[in-house]
Amino acid sequence: MPKLSVVIPVYDQWDMLPNMLNALRHQSLDQAAFHVVVVANEPVPAQFDRTVLAPNVQLKDCLTAGSYAARNVGISVCRATHIVFTDADCVPEPDWLDVISKAVLQNPNMLLAGRISMVPAAQATLWSTYDELRGIPQDRYVRNGYGACANLCVPRVAIDECGEFDAARLSGGDAALCRLAATKGYPITYLDGAVVTHKARCSFGEMARKARRIRGGQVRNGVLKRRLLWIFVGLFPPARETWRFVKAPVSLGKRARAVLGLYILWLVGILETIRLLAGASPERR
Repeated sequence: MPKLSVVIPVYDQWDMLPNMLNALRHQSLDQAAFHVVVVANEPVPAQFDRTVLAPNVQLKDCLTAGSYAARNVGISVCRATHIVFTDADCVPEPDWLDVISKAVLQNPNMLLAGRISMVPAAQATLWSTYDELRGIPQDRYVRNGYGACANLCVPRVAIDECGEFDAARLSGGDAALCRLAATKGYPITYLDGAVVTHKARCSFGEMARKARRIRGGQVRNGVLKRRLLWIFVGLFPPARETWRFVKAPVSLGKRARAVLGLYILWLVGILETIRLLAGASPERR
């Protein structure tokens, strides 16, 4: 039985998947010690080269929309005592699974959230500058009781006790599961040495889709009280995030571009809230 199972949902990112799988081929942890489940959240493109799938990689289908529905399909075929979640657009460092494997031995009943390091764009844009400075602050997420599925290890017993991800969610399912697990005696801790990298997004379209997907999870999912709170908070300018950008140890020009991007996306969020309240479908990409 492998020590770890790795679940990777894929939707509209088949061009990025080979880099992820290549990085998994070159892990310092022995290949026999982990099993990988790639879950296609859409029909597999005809041009996808299946030769990139190593012997310890399994390809499954999930045509129910949403990465959490896909992750649940992955969970259903995992054989290890701990399940590691990541995304097709991430690339793990060579010792990623080795670090997680050793941490699991020391803390078998804890959720482990690893570091997500942003890779600067080859050609900087307003949006890549924003994405680099904002990043995916996993350490801050952990202080708030959850971790992002881009780099998250969950004991199988915690999933068995808490249930799988909420398949209806298109965003925020990782936070919901982590917080529920904590109430059942499975707390989360930050694992700085387990690193995956993520390229900074470079276009407005990419950043707007992400902002809309996150807002969809806030407005459409969870208890009514929390949803109303998100709607209310979203109407106010993002002062706290603005202050983080202002304090960032980068040039004044980068800080100014990041703040500009932040407020453009704040307006995108307001428009998306109105659209969702009018009955439109949430963004899934």
